[in-house]
Amino acid sequence: MARALLDLAAQAAPGNLNPYLTHHLAGHVATARAWSLLESMPSVLDRLAPDTVATEVLAGVFGRSSLPVGVAATAGEAHLLSVTPSADRSLVRNLASLRFAGRMATPPGTTEGVWCVLWGELPGRPLHFVLSGHRGEVTDVVPLVTADRGTLLASASADATIRIWDPMTLRQIGPPIVGHTAEVRSLGVLPTEDGGTLLVSTSADRTIRVWDPLAGRQLRCDPMPSEQFFLPHVRMLNLPGSRPLMALTDLRTVRLWDPHTGRVVGRPLKGHTGMVTDIVAATLPDGRTVVATSCLNDDILLWEWDGRELRRTTRLMRRVRLRHDSGVTSLVVIVLPEGVYLASLSGSVVRSWELPHGRPAGKSDVISEGVGLEPKGRLTLVRPPDGNPLLILAATGGGRLLEPRPVIPVGQPLNGHTGAVTSACALELDATRALAVTGGVDHTVRLWNLSRTSVPGDVPSLHERRGWTEDAAIIPTLDGRGRLAIAHVPHAVRQFDLDSGELAGPFLPIMAECLAVLPEHGDGMPRLAVADRSTHRIVLWDPGTGRETGRLRYEGSGPITAMVGIAGEHGSPLLVTACSAERGLIRVWDTESGEEHGPPLVGHHAHIREFAVAERRGLAILASVCNDGALRLWGPREGVTGPILNSAESPVLSVTAVPRTWDQRAALVSTGADGTLRVWDPVSCRETTGAVGPAAGRDSRTAVVHVPHGGTALAVAGRGILELWDPLTGTFLHAVPCPPASSGFLLRSHGAQLAIVGGRGVTVLKLQDSAHNLRIDPGARRPRDRRLIDLWAVRKPPDGMLDRLIRGH
Repeated sequence: MARALLDLAAQAAPGNLNPYLTHHLAGHVATARAWSLLESMPSVLDRLAPDTVATEVLAGVFGRSSLPVGVAATAGEAHLLSVTPSADRSLVRNLASLRFAGRMATPPGTTEGVWCVLWGELPGRPLHFVLSGHRGEVTDVVPLVTADRGTLLASASADATIRIWDPMTLRQIGPPIVGHTAEVRSLGVLPTEDGGTLLVSTSADRTIRVWDPLAGRQLRCDPMPSEQFFLPHVRMLNLPGSRPLMALTDLRTVRLWDPHTGRVVGRPLKGHTGMVTDIVAATLPDGRTVVATSCLNDDILLWEWDGRELRRTTRLMRRVRLRHDSGVTSLVVIVLPEGVYLASLSGSVVRSWELPHGRPAGKSDVISEGVGLEPKGRLTLVRPPDGNPLLILAATGGGRLLEPRPVIPVGQPLNGHTGAVTSACALELDATRALAVTGGVDHTVRLWNLSRTSVPGDVPSLHERRGWTEDAAIIPTLDGRGRLAIAHVPHAVRQFDLDSGELAGPFLPIMAECLAVLPEHGDGMPRLAVADRSTHRIVLWDPGTGRETGRLRYEGSGPITAMVGIAGEHGSPLLVTACSAERGLIRVWDTESGEEHGPPLVGHHAHIREFAVAERRGLAILASVCNDGALRLWGPREGVTGPILNSAESPVLSVTAVPRTWDQRAALVSTGADGTLRVWDPVSCRETTGAVGPAAGRDSRTAVVHVPHGGTALAVAGRGILELWDPLTGTFLHAVPCPPASSGFLLRSHGAQLAIVGGRGVTVLKLQDSAHNLRIDPGARRPRDRRLIDLWAVRKPPDGMLDRLIRGH
């Protein structure tokens, strides 16, 4: 049956697949276990409903057996593919395949869509599922066991809502639960006497609310019984002889609160000198119950429960202090056959203690340096079906599974979030499977397999094999293919063939901080200017032979922040540089003599972050952006200081030069702090289109790509979206989800190829022939003002500047 339905789907015309096949073919494939057959038909896979593929994978295969790469990529990126047209899904699927398995599911050139992936090296990540819907940071996640619908998942967010999810269908149940007027900080699960389950939430609006989670109805609302602060993640304590209690805190005090009555139980626990961060309870083999509390500024304190309140008794004559070198952010109780232990997290160190004595149990364990820990770091205990406990670490640098004794990382890092992991919990689907759940600042909740082993086929990231990427540049080659030069720290500059990703040419044995390609006037390969990271001197290299061809006579006084090459008046290339130690100063160098070409250009009042060069009939206009947001123009050959284009109310973050073909003019495209794009005529100094707001937002990067069969488009990448715009008219053309290699990425282009280079990876895309349907009209709109030098004249440039600027026009 599954094979027959797959053949039927393969014969359907694009965009005309039977709705039954769209939503139910994945179920037939799962029943027949024909996932490999489905992967062999990528055009069919891309037309199925991605959420149904993910649901079938989660229900039957995830955590039990391996999957074909293409199917795993479709399931893992279902949240993105669901909002992507079927023609463009191959791009998202291939990018996910590179992360999950280190190879593409579909060879380049055999896919539909505007873009295709030529090659890439991205950080590996395990297959997982994403729940999206929150509009703010996910602050807490808890499992919710119900009598009618099994195990559900509840998540709290800074958007002041609570959402209930069905983990088996990856869908939200009902509308968001609303009522809080500020960030929901934490959640607690409250069992009822009749076998039901309630949800307790605390919020920055200083209230505690009790909810019926399935009905979304608020049952009670009480004011916070503390005067200052409370736990970022509230703990529900099940103490002998008492109903479940909630632990709350102000700056130095812990209070136990009964969510049924809304009253404080017992006396406050005092003794800490700073913000209390966590509280846990442990039942000892002799029947006693001990409670541990931790603090950012102090130690761990142990308390004993006497059946009514926590206090010092005759059996525990003193508070036991477990000393830490820094503040403790999280506590976990671990029950093992050999005893009961307390695990504490402080900075990047996990310590284990024997209870109730508080003696250290073994040596301290330092978590790997790849996981940076801040006060948000938290530990959660989970017991997989094999019965051996694991710790889930949620921290600023990502998530990780840890063995509790000794504390060592196991499996793959849980590195799917695009920011800090703020919360974690364990979710038992059935008697044979349990999942790890994490929430992050990227507004998502993610489900992970609890595995102590890495998935076969995982590859180390580009960062692990070659070092951190500092800068990148594309070098045109004589055959027109181009090479991508990447500066890896602490290694060397390596060159990759832009089409295949293979190493091309010799590597340059220098640790670089900045790269720039020099425009050569001869028939040879352009040279590469490299700023040495250790000495801050600038060296010129022949990328074809790997030999040094010259040095600039510049005594480096600080890191080079920006460089760009321009053609000289008599053929000798010039290099423009900016140094962080020379605030706002621009130097122009003659690369043949190594001497400075005229006096420095002065005008900026902050560090310069980026250059772009717009050329028109031999005139080179330099655009610079500095940290104060000013976009300024210069005549670098003539030593001319030009005007500032933007106003102080619209600071600029980056600038890109876009060639125009209809009158041989160039344009400048700037991205602003307000999240807009603006197009400028660098000669008339006027804005040629109104501000447009790409979805990529203020953190976007831009580059120029050539559309097959004519035309130029502006590629804008940011916030996980890759957009195409017409730079002449400011018209939106196309968009597709495209997660970057990492934060702080770079965008480099060569013809129809686009390289997205991040600190931890690189992806090279290419515009396919189908991109000519974007209908870029090079004559669609001309600048509003055709005058060449009006604003330069109005701003009273130095004598003779206008003659130098329009020379050759």
